[in-house]
Amino acid sequence: MSIPPPPDGRSNALATLADLAQAAREGDAEAFANLHRRLNGGLKAFFHKKTAAGADLIEELAQQTWTAAWSALHSGRYDPQKASFSTFLYAIGYKTWLRHMRDDRGTPRAMDDLDRYVSSTADESADPAAFLRMCELLDAVRDCLHTGGRAYSLTDEERRIVVGTTQGKTDRGMAAEMGLAASTVNARKQAAYAKLKTCLSRKGFSEAP
Repeated sequence: MSIPPPPDGRSNALATLADLAQAAREGDAEAFANLHRRLNGGLKAFFHKKTAAGADLIEELAQQTWTAAWSALHSGRYDPQKASFSTFLYAIGYKTWLRHMRDDRGTPRAMDDLDRYVSSTADESADPAAFLRMCELLDAVRDCLHTGGRAYSLTDEERRIVVGTTQGKTDRGMAAEMGLAASTVNARKQAAYAKLKTCLSRKGFSEAP
């Protein structure tokens, strides 16, 4: 999809994102172009952080996201009562990235278990704010799993237990694999969860269990 440029630099320049989104819902291409101008840089920065690919792929993912956003605005699937337009756009961006990760076997970074979990919940009808919050939380969990040099950093053994749990392994099964007592695995799992909770709290997820 080609994003139409605004006819001049003045019209809509001072409008809020909410006003621009409402105008775009009513078919105002100039308003949509202003949304694109204001938010596209941040969207590309998001894709740059999520993938090791080059500028061409980042541009393609951004274009796919904006195409989906344009379609959602015109079909009435964007509900401003559920989320701001920027939240809605980034939720679409996450889904676009997950779809790419799922479909492109040649991608530089394979999907991990957290990616697969998010992908399985990427329902187009889901509340975009809730979906984006879940994605951000799982990204923070991933960061916390690999944070080193802190009092709340997980040991290799604790990390293995947490990852095993996400794969559906039982304490007894992991105990057999690791040569430990099941009670020891459970105790270390609880210690790992406490560390994750501390790490997530420092990242602004104080309500995380």
